Amino acid sequence: MKQYKQNELKKLCAEQSPGELLDSLCGSTIAKEKIAVESVYIDEGVSDAVGILANDYFGNSTRYAVVMDHNTRKTIGEKVLRQFPRAMDVELAPWSKWKQVTPHDHFVRLVTMLSKQCDVIVSVGSGTINDICKYASFNANKPYISFATAASVNGYSSTIAALIMNGLKSTLPAHAPKMILADTHVLANSPSIMSRSGYADLLSKSVSTADWKLAEIVRDTPFSESPSFIVNNAIDACTESVEGIVENDPEALKLLMQSLVLSGFAMTIAGSSAPASGGEHLISHYWDMQAYSEGKHPALHGLQVALGSLITSRLYELVRNTDPKEFRHSYKSINHKQQVHGDLWPSIRSEASKQMLNKVQTTERIIKIKNNWEPMWEEISPYLDDFATVKKRLEDANVPTDFKHYNLNWSDVHKSIKYSHDIRNRYSILHLASNLGLMDDLSNDVMKIFK
Repeated sequence: MKQYKQNELKKLCAEQSPGELLDSLCGSTIAKEKIAVESVYIDEGVSDAVGILANDYFGNSTRYAVVMDHNTRKTIGEKVLRQFPRAMDVELAPWSKWKQVTPHDHFVRLVTMLSKQCDVIVSVGSGTINDICKYASFNANKPYISFATAASVNGYSSTIAALIMNGLKSTLPAHAPKMILADTHVLANSPSIMSRSGYADLLSKSVSTADWKLAEIVRDTPFSESPSFIVNNAIDACTESVEGIVENDPEALKLLMQSLVLSGFAMTIAGSSAPASGGEHLISHYWDMQAYSEGKHPALHGLQVALGSLITSRLYELVRNTDPKEFRHSYKSINHKQQVHGDLWPSIRSEASKQMLNKVQTTERIIKIKNNWEPMWEEISPYLDDFATVKKRLEDANVPTDFKHYNLNWSDVHKSIKYSHDIRNRYSILHLASNLGLMDDLSNDVMKIFK
């Protein structure tokens, strides 16, 4: 088994391409964290070899359940299914009022129940199908294979699943697939907006790692540099190939897919989604919850995260430029939060309550931050890209940077800036601005980026 110390990982990330780095890290142990993904195959023609690769790993007598939705069945699902003659055919159909499969616990329960009749689950799809299968297989203690149909998210290889559980968009512990497969021809035939979404999801590291460092400073949350070495490798390579990603060039999408898998590895090493998911993801998750509560389907995850990255990078700049003399108590009661969140409150209440500080605790936090103000920014700045850089990278990838493209209105966005921190008790720039009594004013200033 390959084992790497932090200095060895840093050297690998500096010297190897994303593809070489994937080969080095699959099945390895880094800082006592095991990368559970044993094999990654991303190339042209992989869709012809899914059955062979699976049986080589699990054995010819393995019972499979192949999980897909109607869209993936039409494009590649049938081809994959034919390679498993005795497999259980599981086509998920839209539930309730939605027109496509959604990341709800309803589907997790269904796939968990069906998995009792198989040994291995094969997920055929992109982010939603993968997360459903990931969590269901984790619940059932069954391994799974992920056949990715679009380079749209970094969650294929992570040990978390993002799902709507009892109305709350939650990031839940799960396990990674044993094998990740992707055919570059299939990736290139997915809508271009999917790969641009994946690229945008990858770029969220520009603020999420800063949030992770901030959490260490304010709340003593454990932090490690190792995951950032991996994500930097991925981002640098993809930024150089952004034109090909926009044009759905197969080789560029191969690189993007490799980089997204690496980003998932970074989360595994961290033991959480922190290296690639901060305040920008909370904003996206809040929009998801709003949309589903209204019977609508949200925009693609990575695209919403792109807007979240713009918002939080600008908020970082505004907080940084604030005079500490302006810090003040800003207490929001439970009744106030209930009124603000409306129908979402029953799902949010538990996480929001964990974060509430009394007057003494608020004073202590403000004093701690004031006393450490300049040193804090010296520690955070190396991990943080400024707003202009984030926006240019997104525009270079033809990612829309105006909320109107995502069926959001001014009120939706403004509300998410002020209150999305309530949905998760993990510290971010959203929490900092709220703790310091700055959010009411600065949220209005942030909204000016959309004018």
